[in-house]
Amino acid sequence: MALKLEIRLTKYSWADKNNIVATGFCWHNHRFTDVENLPEIFIPVSFDFDHFASFCQMCNGQFSVLAKKEGNIWLHCGYSWSYPLFYSVVEERIIISDDPGVISFEKIANSCSEEVRDYFLMFGVTPGAKTLFRGIKTVRPGETVLINLTSGQVIKKVFELPIESEVLKNPDELAFTIRQNFSKYALLLKDKQVFLPLTGGYDSRLLACLLKESGLKNVTCITWGRPGMDDAETARLVAEKLQFEYIFIPYTNSLIGGFALSHEFKQYADYAGHITSMPYFQDYFAIKYLQQKNQISGDAVFIPGHPGDFLRGSHLYPGLGTDSLPKVTEVIRKAFGTWLPMHPTQKAQVLRTIFEEVLVDGEGSKTSFQRWDFEERQCKLIGNSSQVYSFFGIRHLAPLFDRELVSYFLELPFSIRLFALLYNKTLETHFFRLHKVDIAMKDYEKGLDITSCFKEMMIRYIPGLIKKRYYPVDDPVFYREITHELIQSIPEVNFKEPEKPHFYNGYIVQWYLNWLLYAKPTD
Repeated sequence: MALKLEIRLTKYSWADKNNIVATGFCWHNHRFTDVENLPEIFIPVSFDFDHFASFCQMCNGQFSVLAKKEGNIWLHCGYSWSYPLFYSVVEERIIISDDPGVISFEKIANSCSEEVRDYFLMFGVTPGAKTLFRGIKTVRPGETVLINLTSGQVIKKVFELPIESEVLKNPDELAFTIRQNFSKYALLLKDKQVFLPLTGGYDSRLLACLLKESGLKNVTCITWGRPGMDDAETARLVAEKLQFEYIFIPYTNSLIGGFALSHEFKQYADYAGHITSMPYFQDYFAIKYLQQKNQISGDAVFIPGHPGDFLRGSHLYPGLGTDSLPKVTEVIRKAFGTWLPMHPTQKAQVLRTIFEEVLVDGEGSKTSFQRWDFEERQCKLIGNSSQVYSFFGIRHLAPLFDRELVSYFLELPFSIRLFALLYNKTLETHFFRLHKVDIAMKDYEKGLDITSCFKEMMIRYIPGLIKKRYYPVDDPVFYREITHELIQSIPEVNFKEPEKPHFYNGYIVQWYLNWLLYAKPTD
């Protein structure tokens, strides 16, 4: 007897044709296919699961798709994880949704396991396909899932990362590839109002130069955060040089005051966190401010700059090629963790979880490290911050998340990605100097700063008052005040202080976990 299948797609805009349901957009045969016609490109390959999975994993775009087949349901979430999918196989039912709240409302979900909880507190995301509720799974970035409608058996095909080659590239070749790749996005942005979140960094500055080269004029560069920060002044000068409109949105106590208790904010946290990821808040206040000022038109498009730090190789470090997998997982913990205090047994369990839930058998240390960083950090944490645009009903494109561009960088030799050598040199010589925006240039990346065991121990045991004096208090994005509001909103919770006090994500993950599991009102 077949299990009862329930598909509840309520969060994003989906198109349904011939039992293929899809959302987002894709380039197919060099043509842009938007959501209303998206199912059509998957119909010819839906005769066989392996063909369907291979085709989906080769597709270039921000999308998710379901194929309703006799006896099976196939799910695929695009590699950028722009439209997460969730499923539950329990109690003679299969429920699939783009909103895990729809599933948990059915009382299918149980409480969070200690293993998932500790992993979430350390990294701000849940491991692999797991969520904060037992009984609910997510489709991993780039993964294809088959669920048998009779047995409930689940078969998965993970996203295969491109393999590093030995072919060296030079700045001329990279600059040509970047420009060629961006040209298809420029066509989509023509006659649109374009918003570019512009910081003092390289990635958004690159996008600003590409917008200028493409002849797009209706561009507004925006920066937000603590007034008086150097990055905002750099961003203003870049926009001025490129003759783009510039808006700075100052974050103040009056702007954010009381936000954590508002109904709209809790809706956003639910929307953007989807029991899987730490919801980012820094963009939330800026987008809300612009909407309240009626400065965003109906056809506006935001183009954030992630995952630029992944492309340029800022996550890489010299010993990666020779380190063992246990060493790699320890590097991940030190480099990307929230620095919340944990018992050694908890830390050890988190490292085992990386092995069991994220990594793939047979992959080398470099590929395993980049898989974790791409899926868990770039897609589920940093890229997930773009949910703020969807929440406010605004379209977004991520040109640097383009599959062809990501593949190009992953295929580069390790030696020229390390320290961001090729990326930084290319941007400086072929874009920034050309457009006279070579302002406040920074030293080349030095890769990950792998803290020594002695230094880590010293940081952990230094008294909190001394650490607070050593670490910066006035962070650029106003997170000190934002996290203070979050802490005050759940007074019954005793928040742990990160061992590095300026690691404000440590407070956000605690707030979200406690709010979701204990403080969030149920319908």
